[in-house]
Amino acid sequence: MQARYLLAAGLFVAVTSYAIRVVAPLGEEVIEDIYLAQAPAWVTGFTLGIVGAERGWFDRISPATVLATRYVSWPPEIEFPAAAALAVIVSFGIGALLVRIPGVSRIV
Repeated sequence: MQARYLLAAGLFVAVTSYAIRVVAPLGEEVIEDIYLAQAPAWVTGFTLGIVGAERGWFDRISPATVLATRYVSWPPEIEFPAAAALAVIVSFGIGALLVRIPGVSRIV
């Protein structure tokens, strides 16, 4: 799969999600237990799964790789705060670097 197809899929999800969320905000149920704002991501994921299965994208994954991805080193109670803290640190670091760029410092 080429990167442009993944970028197109991401753009599709972003644009259609925004358009739907203007009408039905995220977290608002349209029909009982149906969150319409998440539908573009569902459709895109399903489509990528179908296309990937037909083209054999998943055949190249070795069993060792699949087993390695199942290994969870930390419990979720520890992993979430650690990931959140790392995300905050990285975002502040990126912000500190962007402030040093002359044109970008006015926006950031």
